[in-house]
Amino acid sequence: MEMLRICVTAITGAVLSLSIKKENPQFALLIGLGTGIVIFFQLFDYISYIYRTICQLSKTSGIDDKYLSIVFKIIAIAYITQFGCDICRDAGENAAASKVDMAGRVIIAFTCMPVVMAVIQEVGKFI
Repeated sequence: MEMLRICVTAITGAVLSLSIKKENPQFALLIGLGTGIVIFFQLFDYISYIYRTICQLSKTSGIDDKYLSIVFKIIAIAYITQFGCDICRDAGENAAASKVDMAGRVIIAFTCMPVVMAVIQEVGKFI
């Protein structure tokens, strides 16, 4: 049922955006942005449930919280990057979307370096 509500929100936003696009392209872009934000808030309960479940699994498995924090940061960066790229593409700015995508990849690589270093150190202990 939730997916139906999300689809109705997306279709409504798309129809509104298309109907306004000829007269006022700036508002069409804002409608697309607003639609994305509304859909995100519709998913908030699911996102918080996933977060709580992973945190609970991490505590029972003994995984260090700093690694879990890095995983959540990487997931957030990936979603934010995709959202930014989609907004840029909707605005017809493919070059800007490519730059946002590249920046997201670089920031993800930077963010995961502590995990990479820990893995390398653990492998080094066995060699």
